[in-house]
Amino acid sequence: MPRCSFCSHEVAEGARFCSACGQATSSVSVIPTLTSDQPPAFPPRSSNSASGVKSSPLNLSPGVVLVDRYRILGILGRGGMGMVYRADDLKLGQVVALKFLPASFTQDASRVERFRAEVRIARQVSHPNVCRVYDIGEVDGHSYLTMEYVDGEDLATLLNRIGRLPSKKALEIAHELCAGLAAAHARQVIHRDLKPANIMIDGRGHARITDFGLAVGTADSTEGEVAGTPAYMAPESFEGKPATVQSDLYSLGMVLFELYTGNRPWEASKVSDWRAKHFREQPTPPSKLTPEIDAAVERVILRCLEKDPASRPRSAIQVASALPGGNPLAAALAAGETPSPEMVAAAGDEGGISAAKAWSLLAAVAAGLLLVVFLAQHSALANLVPMDKSPEVLSEDARHLAAALGYTDPPADSAYWFDTDPGYLPYSGKIPAPQRYRSLASEFPSPVQFWYRQSPQPFQTAFPFEVSSGNPMPFYSGEWSISLDSVGRLLYFAAIGPQEDALFSSVHPLDWRPLFAAADLDLQQSRADEEQWLPDVPADKNFAWETNAHGKTLKIQGASYHNRIVFFRVMTPWARPERAQPTQANFASRFGVGLFVATVFVALAICFFFARRNLKQGRGDRQGAIRVAAAIFIVAFLSVVLSAHYVGDALWIFGWFQISSGLALSNALEFALFYVALEPYVRRTWPEILISWSRLLAGGWKNALVGRDLLLGALFGVAIAVVNYVLIALPFWFKVASITAGGPGSQSLREPSVFLGNIASNILALMDGIGSLAALFIVAKLTRSKTAGMLFAALLVVGISVRGGNLKVELAIISLIAILWLTCLMRVGLLAICVCRFIIFTLGDGLVTSDLSRWYAWRGLTEIAVVAAIALYGFKVALAGKPIFGGAFED
Repeated sequence: MPRCSFCSHEVAEGARFCSACGQATSSVSVIPTLTSDQPPAFPPRSSNSASGVKSSPLNLSPGVVLVDRYRILGILGRGGMGMVYRADDLKLGQVVALKFLPASFTQDASRVERFRAEVRIARQVSHPNVCRVYDIGEVDGHSYLTMEYVDGEDLATLLNRIGRLPSKKALEIAHELCAGLAAAHARQVIHRDLKPANIMIDGRGHARITDFGLAVGTADSTEGEVAGTPAYMAPESFEGKPATVQSDLYSLGMVLFELYTGNRPWEASKVSDWRAKHFREQPTPPSKLTPEIDAAVERVILRCLEKDPASRPRSAIQVASALPGGNPLAAALAAGETPSPEMVAAAGDEGGISAAKAWSLLAAVAAGLLLVVFLAQHSALANLVPMDKSPEVLSEDARHLAAALGYTDPPADSAYWFDTDPGYLPYSGKIPAPQRYRSLASEFPSPVQFWYRQSPQPFQTAFPFEVSSGNPMPFYSGEWSISLDSVGRLLYFAAIGPQEDALFSSVHPLDWRPLFAAADLDLQQSRADEEQWLPDVPADKNFAWETNAHGKTLKIQGASYHNRIVFFRVMTPWARPERAQPTQANFASRFGVGLFVATVFVALAICFFFARRNLKQGRGDRQGAIRVAAAIFIVAFLSVVLSAHYVGDALWIFGWFQISSGLALSNALEFALFYVALEPYVRRTWPEILISWSRLLAGGWKNALVGRDLLLGALFGVAIAVVNYVLIALPFWFKVASITAGGPGSQSLREPSVFLGNIASNILALMDGIGSLAALFIVAKLTRSKTAGMLFAALLVVGISVRGGNLKVELAIISLIAILWLTCLMRVGLLAICVCRFIIFTLGDGLVTSDLSRWYAWRGLTEIAVVAAIALYGFKVALAGKPIFGGAFED
């Protein structure tokens, strides 16, 4: 005959209440709880808190004092792994619950270890809707733990007594169960035996999840274990698959079904029957049992009860958000808690937008790209100067010229690159507008320079592993370099002769005419001049000329060694000696450098302190930090892989790998430290900024809100690119002083692989986006003013963007950029600002052109295609499955 779980009095078969104490009995007592060492084929056994209670081998009757601290008050019931007593903690003066391991278990080391594991796991979880575990102890060879005493009754008993809860109360309990379960999952803890008997309703009517007797950490759950209560187990759990968040959510769905209807979806008497029903039968829609149930609640329950774990909600927070009135984020903030990344990701609406709005945003991006093309055609230096000759043609011109000078040895390595004359842009700022831009088509020499370098030995470059005029330094005999302007006119030639004089001599007289002709100058119109600069290579005789050509006074420097030409250079009016001794840094500049270095190390130390504290307190977003750091490492390393100039030397390749991977790893680790240190505080203060970012990090690539923010980020990025191009295009039409054209980036016109690596490296712009958010947040917290933080961030954007040419005009236009930047960050979010920054970098290198006959036009088209792809993807995802034409063409 069964016994009452509260007073141990015998209860008649089928009785609903105990005749001695009046306590309701629970039919749940016939449902067994399977442990991992108990195969499902075993016959059911009563093991839950509402089961009949056998006498304790310790004979702990009321009044007994254990370890001079706990005075037994009575039996509460039997948990999944042992007897539970109510007791007074004489030291702390509070009532606690004591849970004992059965005597038969103490001989089994694995079961004792499970008991200890339960304590370790349960102590990780601290939440108002989770019953807290305090300590572990032993008395007379029996292990026990102390836990919070909940004055109330379990949900199974309550439902057995009243049938089902009113809708309002059921919704309240459902939200509390989601919150408690989410707290456990946030600590990587899976309950594995969630059921009404393991949920207490305290005296205030709040739900408390209890009995983590079968709980495991997500990393500890192994395949082959079968644990839980068959009536509430997920289908995959019967097969011994590892317990997951989704298996807990299935159990939650079963509990919610019973909470709203007063019944379980199925009934069975044997484990095999439960297994069959969970695997094969679809649950009865709750609305058929409770017609007044909210449709949203029914959808959530049925989704939790999906047979396929992948079809269930991703988290308990997502379940809570889908329930009516679900705003766990607001509840956490109101309680002064730091919301978890999962809670932030689940907050807000799904983010889907109407087709009309999506088309409007996409059209705005397209219009912005057309404006970029139009403005770049009138402001980008590459579009304003002649760029008819491709790198291949210019390289061939360079080799022909070198051969004409007697340098015909076959090369072991060669490289080319483009650069902008560093002295020209400051010089051109003095030319009145709009002549400044319109004269670039005929400027001599063109400010865009082509460099070609050839060597009889491979170029073993140092970081950043790109060949330049000084990387590696010219060293080997027979090495030479030539610079041509974009038209193909010679600007520079330098060659290194052999160390042995006998190998480097010529009986022919020096002939400078081919070099002057290649430079589009006339030697006959030039006059000898005094030497001003020394040649860049060893020489035994120097030459200098001055000539008036192309409307300028030009100086030409030449040098020979043993009657062979080794150096030639055309010096423009704006040329400055590159190797001149730089001005010695004064105290102020040295102090500034020292202050910057000290600030970096102090910032790293502060970040380390806060990161450690956040991780210790469980607030740091480990998963997010790892994923972002991994992305930074991959992108940083990939950009070097694509950009490096390789040689077939094993030692060089090993050194290249060490340096490249080390720097990429350093960037990733520094960012992860910074992210873990500051992200939790932003998440607690402005979580709405992180919603789409958190969803993306959680794998929500197809989430509608992620798509919307990608589309909006693309729009803001294109808008800021347009404003930037407007600023530098003004001199083409108006008399604006000191603003100069935008030159192509140093990597933009190199080999195609370098160009693609440059685009990949633009992804690192996410560090700028997160850095600007961090700066805004820190200032806002220090000043206790969000407005002050935004003003500081605006000043930061202005300070970084000002070029210093025409401050009045620049400040007016860049202030607009700052406003767009802050609007994107604060009104849309972190994901949008990262996309925005990426697009600003991608469109900002001045390669976009409307003249598709230019050899570099494909590069500009590639940049536009990348931006368009982001916008189109965001457009498609933001629709959340709705027809792209809003159903206009639907029947």
